[in-house]
Amino acid sequence: MPKVAGESFKTLLPAACGRTPRRVGVANWNVFPHVLFEDLKSAAPRAELVPADDLLLRVQMIKTDAEIPCIVEAYRITEAAMKAALRAAQPGRREWELEAVARSKMVLSGAEGMSYPAWVCSGPTPR
Repeated sequence: MPKVAGESFKTLLPAACGRTPRRVGVANWNVFPHVLFEDLKSAAPRAELVPADDLLLRVQMIKTDAEIPCIVEAYRITEAAMKAALRAAQPGRREWELEAVARSKMVLSGAEGMSYPAWVCSGPTPR
């Protein structure tokens, strides 16, 4: 695999912290890419690396006045898409058809895209 040129934690940490930190919180600890983790360890070999998911979640819970209308609009669009998919649900409909109904309703209601994949799961699970 070819090396990618650019920033590394060796340059980012001192620039962001003013020095190499003694303790580094890592958010998304359980899915943080190994190659980045190794780069982080080599940039701060004496630093304590700790999970920071709880800290990040507490910060993300704080919403500004500008964010709240966006959240309300996202809920409005999501609710409209769910109602459209439920109205379209009937025996014999394929899961992908219901997902298409929901996705279409989202886009037609003003969504720019989907923040995560939409799943429609129904019926018996094949073994």
